[in-house]
Amino acid sequence: MNDKIRKSLILGGAGIASMGLSAQQRPNIIFIMSDDHTTQAISSYDSSLIKTPNIDKLANEGVLFTNCFCTNAISAPSRASILTGSFSHENGLYNNVVVFDTAQINLSKVLRSDGYQTAIVGKWHLKIAPSGFDYWNILPGQGSYYNPDFIKNGEEYRAHGYVTDLITDDALEWISQRDTTRPFFIMIHNKAPHRNWMPRLNDIENYWNTDIPVPDNFYDDYKGRTAAQMQHMSVDEDMLPDLDLKIIHPDSTESLEARYMGLERMDSADRAQWSQLYRLRYEEFVLADETGKELARLKYNWYMQDYLATIDAVDENVGRVLSYLRDHNLDQNTIVVYTSDQGFFLGEHGWFDKRFMYEESLRMPLLIRYPEQIEAGVVRDQLVMNVDFAPSFLDYAGAEAPESMQGESFRGLIEDSTNKGREAVYYHYFEHPGEHSVQRHYGIRTDQYKLIHFYYKIDDWELYDLVQDPSEMNNLYGNPDYSDVQLQMTARLDSVRRHYGDTIQSVPPSTKATENIARVSKSVFKTPPNDKYTGGGDNALYDGVIENPTPLNPGSFDAWCGFEGEDMNVEWKLESQTFVKTVTVRFLEQTGSWIFLPEDVEVWVAGNDKNYTELPKARQINVINRPNGGTVHECNFLVQQGIRYIRVMAKNRGVCPEGHPGEGQPAWLFIDEIILQ
Repeated sequence: MNDKIRKSLILGGAGIASMGLSAQQRPNIIFIMSDDHTTQAISSYDSSLIKTPNIDKLANEGVLFTNCFCTNAISAPSRASILTGSFSHENGLYNNVVVFDTAQINLSKVLRSDGYQTAIVGKWHLKIAPSGFDYWNILPGQGSYYNPDFIKNGEEYRAHGYVTDLITDDALEWISQRDTTRPFFIMIHNKAPHRNWMPRLNDIENYWNTDIPVPDNFYDDYKGRTAAQMQHMSVDEDMLPDLDLKIIHPDSTESLEARYMGLERMDSADRAQWSQLYRLRYEEFVLADETGKELARLKYNWYMQDYLATIDAVDENVGRVLSYLRDHNLDQNTIVVYTSDQGFFLGEHGWFDKRFMYEESLRMPLLIRYPEQIEAGVVRDQLVMNVDFAPSFLDYAGAEAPESMQGESFRGLIEDSTNKGREAVYYHYFEHPGEHSVQRHYGIRTDQYKLIHFYYKIDDWELYDLVQDPSEMNNLYGNPDYSDVQLQMTARLDSVRRHYGDTIQSVPPSTKATENIARVSKSVFKTPPNDKYTGGGDNALYDGVIENPTPLNPGSFDAWCGFEGEDMNVEWKLESQTFVKTVTVRFLEQTGSWIFLPEDVEVWVAGNDKNYTELPKARQINVINRPNGGTVHECNFLVQQGIRYIRVMAKNRGVCPEGHPGEGQPAWLFIDEIILQ
């Protein structure tokens, strides 16, 4: 923990009394955040895709920020930055793997120390129980859309209903039972519209008759942008037919695909209705003659139909919150905020997901209503960041922001249109290797230009003129016409990095989730992985960090080794005989992509004499849901001896089973990490 955070823990908030506000003057604060809700899908920003009248009400009666940006476009890091008011390199949450350090000061802790009642309901996603809240009721991990589990103040239970409705139900219940003599702060965090976009039953067909045009750069060829060529987030190539597009066999409601989508949680009548509706999409897919660009466009339309339908429920529930405030005379002295943890690609560059520093991912919605102090219909184009949220809310509450918060209050921007605010915003994305293969990068954005440095596996720079090229299709780095701009932006980027204390250009030490003692001197694949998923030699063993593997030896590598229709058989020789406690083996199960668990796994070990003995059969120790679908299954083998050689053999099921869309075709077996402890 750094010195600034330690000091903040000692000092806490400045205290309301010192700021001169009485209890009656302190505003209530309702912070509503959805997951992956991009500005392109909010009609007060862009009305071409969807109408969001209740969210728009916040802009019509308050302020809308057109240039609000995240500091790291991925869920957990963005949430940590919003809570702490600090960048990822300061709060320690670089990616979705690291556990959040709840000992550090956060927005809720400061407000609670100053007399606020505090609560959080919905998606938390920080791998540890919330700290600093009087009440919390959170979704485990990503949560489920239908009949989800919740953890209420440490007790887990299953609720009945649709997740967006249930989150709002619980939030309003808590507000109704609050101490009315004190102000309150509540964070209402929606799961929707996070992947895999499961609408309420009554909303599923909302956009089925809507022809949604693809963005102008949907068929981007990524010329001059190396990192863009390396990603795996294409609507056409990387979107999963079953989990993402709901294209599963009509009779597969008992299948693994259905289980991964949470259909096993549904009541039988609801499940039958869901299956009947999506049967129509399956039939459309089977009958479709489209290939190439036309098939990609069809996939895009299915994606957007579900994405937008989940937002309809979000907007309706925002309306429920606003109606409650009006009906209970709380609307005038309550700050209501609507935002998302980052933006999202809705087909721009042919993509879904986020992570890149490009505009659609970087930009966050930010709408705030506070009738007592914010005029209606205010629009602010100045630059703000998510690290600014906490200092701003503390400013309105009359509390002093602790020294650990690196953000700046934007209250002055709201009250004074001539206030220029920030000159630039800073960004740093760390999660590579990881989901979607987006390279690590950091950069700076001003009101006209953007400079990005991609590093780690590559060393590439990109420069954009956002006025001339708002879609970021033309990389100007190295263009002599922009040499002065390039020099100025590079100097500014260096200055901003020094100002915020970010010197990281390698694997952050805190991303190490498991120590792997293996050091490999030789590896032999008796059955080589298929070419499209190569991973032999130094690439065979990884460091034990799910979704964020790094090689044990230098060299290029891939995160997965795949075997199509064949068994896996591989042998490793360690650098020296080493005492090993356990061997953990991780396999991927993602049946919608033809990837199945092995039917049997054997692990054999030997000392220097290479006299192999088989380890006892594995027991399953963990199943981890992956953000883009599928699960990682961990198996543990007890060793408790010195070994030099290790052999892993996994039996492929051979072909996809009856009833599967790939029935009779070769099944894939994917191994991820082998961890020696």
